[in-house]
Amino acid sequence: PCPLGTYQGSQGASVCVACSPGNSTNATGATNESQCLAVCLPGSFGAGGLAPCFPCDRGYYAGVERSHACAPCARDTYAENASSVECLPCPAGTGNAGVNSSNASDCLPFCSVGRFSAAAGIEPCSPCQNGTFAPAVRQEQCTPCAAGSTSGEEATECFACQAGSSARSGDPNCTVCAVGTSQGLDGQEECALCPNGKYANATGQTVCTACPGDLNTQLPGADREDLCQPLCAEGTFSATGLKPSVGASCTNCSAGKRSEVLFGATACVDCSAGTSSREGSGTCDDCTAGYFSGDVAEFCLACPAGTSSGGGA
Repeated sequence: PCPLGTYQGSQGASVCVACSPGNSTNATGATNESQCLAVCLPGSFGAGGLAPCFPCDRGYYAGVERSHACAPCARDTYAENASSVECLPCPAGTGNAGVNSSNASDCLPFCSVGRFSAAAGIEPCSPCQNGTFAPAVRQEQCTPCAAGSTSGEEATECFACQAGSSARSGDPNCTVCAVGTSQGLDGQEECALCPNGKYANATGQTVCTACPGDLNTQLPGADREDLCQPLCAEGTFSATGLKPSVGASCTNCSAGKRSEVLFGATACVDCSAGTSSREGSGTCDDCTAGYFSGDVAEFCLACPAGTSSGGGA
């Protein structure tokens, strides 16, 4: 068959005739000159890119001849006239929100730093809220400050929380450490509970205060000094959890047992099978691989010949 853009001049002819300039066929195998149709020019389109041709609508363009369809103007460009062969760029520092824009007035100023707009980062813009920032122009959303930092409104950067305070990512403010907690470093996500033996009776503390003498606290997070008491140490106990008298000691937990709480125990509890403890221990330790124990064991025993165990058996 005759190739595209040619036709068979007469039946049985062995030579294909080219369509006149500016014309073509929409398929191979044309047999008559009437099948030669005008090629659509840039700025227009038609079925197969041939006549009848139609002008591109505003906001669309066809940059080459024989276009099957017009393409929409991309973001930040526009075409105010029909039959456009290209889209024009928005002026510097401006943009538009979507495709197929048909007006220069759709090009709006970029949001400045510290501001944002979900609609393509162009006006109208809103200020970034506390705890977020926008370091560059044309932001579609503000970025949350990292943990340990925050910001004021319309911020371009975040600042670290000072020691004695903390912030999670995106928090609108640094929060001073509550009583019973402290934070000694700048830029931290959380304040830490005062450990056993220390307390913090005011907010915003950078360090916890040690209990006087050999006094201790039963739990972490003590928020006043009177929680410092002469508590029984780890691995020991008494009926009240307190030392019987100044200078006196609490009773050691027996082998195979541990104190029920870390400090200030009023009783000891049995170690379970697969663990053991020495006298005066505050914890039950897992048996290592190849060893085992029953309940209330002081030692773990080696597995009999020909047998084995995983840890904690």
